[in-house]
Amino acid sequence: MSHQRRILIVDDEPAVYSGICRTMHRLRPEWKFEYASSVAAACERFDGGGLDLVVTDHSMPGGTGLELVSAARAH
Repeated sequence: MSHQRRILIVDDEPAVYSGICRTMHRLRPEWKFEYASSVAAACERFDGGGLDLVVTDHSMPGGTGLELVSAARAH
């Protein structure tokens, strides 16, 4: 049995999440996609662990993708 991958997509525009999710789901239907609309919301997801991949926008209200990467490395 293979591990179900958890992918976190972080973008302040829900339509971007939907497009990425649809495209990636066609390639890997077994993956689980999650959404966060801000750096702060994404950081809350790090507390539980278990994420395999984070796809992030570079520029969002309240923070940048680079700040998110720094926070992810700290966890």
